[in-house]
Parts: sequence; structure tokens; C-alpha cells
Amino acid sequence: MQPYGDNFILVIPVDFLLHEPDRPFCYDMTCGCKRNERLLWEVSRYIEEGSMTLGEGQAFVAGRTI
Repeated sequence: MQPYGDNFILVIPVDFLLHEPDRPFCYDMTCGCKRNERLLWEVSRYIEEGSMTLGEGQAFVAGRTI
């Protein structure tokens, strides 16, 4: 029996950031970006102006955009 060794956390580095100026929403549904009222208001304004369809807005907020 080992007295230690099971108390570590693996850290996997990634080459991209989850939140960037052109991608304010990430794919993590528990992230606070999904509850940011200012960002959600901005997306709803784009939908109302016709710059974005409802489906595109939903995909953008869900983080499923390129």
C-alpha cells in the first residue's frame, strides 16, 4: 500500500482559450457566460436587427460556432 500518490490532479494544457472577444460563449453549459445578461442582450439585439437568425443565436450562445 502506498501512503501517497492518489492525491494529484491531471492538468491537460490546451492551445485555445474558451472565451475570446470574438467568442464570448463557450461550450460548457455550466459556465457563467450563459448567464451574462449583457452578452445575452447583445445576441438578442442582433436577432431583432436581422443580423442573426434565431438558430444562429442559439448556436452562438451554446458555443457551437466556428
